[in-house]
Amino acid sequence: SQRSGQYRASPFLYHGHRLGLDGLLSPLENLIWFAGMEGLEIHRDALLEVLDTTGVLDKAFAPCNTLSAGQQRRTTMARWLVSDKALWLLDEPLTALDTDAQTLLRSILAEHCAKGGAVVCATHNPIDVAGKVTVTLQALAEVQRQGAEH
Repeated sequence: SQRSGQYRASPFLYHGHRLGLDGLLSPLENLIWFAGMEGLEIHRDALLEVLDTTGVLDKAFAPCNTLSAGQQRRTTMARWLVSDKALWLLDEPLTALDTDAQTLLRSILAEHCAKGGAVVCATHNPIDVAGKVTVTLQALAEVQRQGAEH
């Protein structure tokens, strides 16, 4: 059955294909900048703890452009943990993540939801998180073509 509707939600954290990192800044400096943009004052030690949680503490002071793609993705996951937004909109969050990082991602998403948050992911690869709802979207032309075939 075909459904349509509208949803209004704010405020939210959006993470698209671009990482949103300044390559000349370190992961720590990027988190400081991000927290400032969100109007948050977070102690440096707490930011270092978040980088430890996401597995990039050893790269906390290196320029982000020297990090691997996976380490950069882990740094962006740290940004989610710094945010106080209840709704996260994530576009292809599994990109460039190895098996360990994918496990970390599932854990972060599950914990955010367990605390009352919500996550909407656009992804081609299913993310196995308890209690998730999967919505499959099709282009309108494809839906109309399928309708004409039946």
